[in-house]
Amino acid sequence: MKFNLLINPIHSWQDSNDHALILVQSMINHGHQINAVFFYGESSQIAAKPDFQISWKKLIQQQTFDLLICRTMIEYHEIKPQLEPEFKIVGMGHLTLAMEQSDRTVELV
Repeated sequence: MKFNLLINPIHSWQDSNDHALILVQSMINHGHQINAVFFYGESSQIAAKPDFQISWKKLIQQQTFDLLICRTMIEYHEIKPQLEPEFKIVGMGHLTLAMEQSDRTVELV
């Protein structure tokens, strides 16, 4: 099965990030394909935190998928991106496209 993840935390974006990493690793281990991970809301803070990006870089070495950060949230939170090359700042249209190309989208809050 092909999945997308939408990370849209209500509370601690760091905790949501940690949970998403565990979930994606488990999905990969069980033979599922990850299409994209979309960082939305507070999770867009990852754009300014290279230390949080390292674990995602390791995962995409196991299976290639898109790491997308919402442009609107970057602007809203006035984030100064310090991105690893694997991450892309995109609009919501990219999330819609990823959803069309996948079987399921899982939202982590």
